Amino acid sequence: MNPFDGIGPDLTVFGPLFDALWKQVLAAVWGIVLIVSGIFLVLSFGKSSAATASRNPERLSEARGQMIWSGIIFTLCLLIAVIVGALVAFANQAGA
Repeated sequence: MNPFDGIGPDLTVFGPLFDALWKQVLAAVWGIVLIVSGIFLVLSFGKSSAATASRNPERLSEARGQMIWSGIIFTLCLLIAVIVGALVAFANQAGA
């Protein structure tokens, strides 16, 4: 017997103002992270280009690593809504 059967998280208990506020804060943080990760991605492309032009393999390797990580982080930031949605759908499917 599950004591939590039929109980789920609900933030509307704190009122509609709080509900709207946390969604706006989350959207703002998500937007800032997207902008910062995009800047790092563009800068890493610039470092890679400069390292290629100077024919410095050590700097090129470092820039390539930064470019890969920046790309992964930027992609995950873009896909976070899809990932969370899929996890919630899977959890709802498993719970039904």
